[in-house]
Amino acid sequence: MSCRMGRECRTGKTAPGCDVIYVSSTCSCKRRISEAVAELAEGGFRNIELSGGTVYYKGFEEDLLRLRDRYALHYLAHNYFPPPESDFVVNLASADSLVRQRSLEHLAGAIDFCRRLEIGRFGFHAGFFVDPDVTMLGRTMTCDAIGDRDACRARFCEGVRELRSHAGRDVVLYVENNVCSRDNHDRFAGHPPFMGLRFRELREIADATGCRILFDVAHLYVTSVSMGLDFAEEMRMFMRSDYLHVSDNDGLRDLNRELDKDGKIFSQLRRYPLRGRTITLEISSSPAGLRRSLELLAALD
Repeated sequence: MSCRMGRECRTGKTAPGCDVIYVSSTCSCKRRISEAVAELAEGGFRNIELSGGTVYYKGFEEDLLRLRDRYALHYLAHNYFPPPESDFVVNLASADSLVRQRSLEHLAGAIDFCRRLEIGRFGFHAGFFVDPDVTMLGRTMTCDAIGDRDACRARFCEGVRELRSHAGRDVVLYVENNVCSRDNHDRFAGHPPFMGLRFRELREIADATGCRILFDVAHLYVTSVSMGLDFAEEMRMFMRSDYLHVSDNDGLRDLNRELDKDGKIFSQLRRYPLRGRTITLEISSSPAGLRRSLELLAALD
């Protein structure tokens, strides 16, 4: 695989034979998106996926347009971006009508943002069978009331279909596999409160809604280890996706480490064709660490 930085057009469509590697804005610790993007751009990165972890402020969109033009950047957008004015957990599967409506409005607003910035794809996480507090994300869940799983899936799929109608042909929607850590697997006695953990379930969601799959390989590795699944078998998800999130971890938690060329995740990536797929590195590392991971991916055929 050759790394062609900056070849993806602003509509998000990839030129034939073009492989594009993005870095997530979460690779920066800056709290304002303009500062995060500027830091990455100054580090030489031109393809940037805008994601969660930053705060809302007036004028952020104008800042992004200015930075895009200044550095010739290409953007994607993901899940919790643009940031809401007050934090909440996006959950289209929620039985709480207010949470679900707010989630729909947030995601519809994100689609509108993508349309304005000529971003051709938008990915967001599958839903939850619980309504966690925002402080629980990435941690062991402490809530107990798990909703009816079939009803949650039905609400989620209905919401995705509504969003696809809203997006039209301007923005292609992707649903991302969630992650289940060992702690959360044990906390819920092997019945985790996350939707879309396994290939089979995510495929059913995609087939029922017409959305595409955003495949987070690191999420799948943690889930496979935690739930005692065959990671290589679950990697079948790869062939249903043209959009990947990549980082490394210890199999117990989603740590967003740089890629280890001798690790389980990279050994699986070696087995699959990366050409023609868009990849985002979600790595908490220095610019040098980001480049090492980028170079590992770029060297794959």
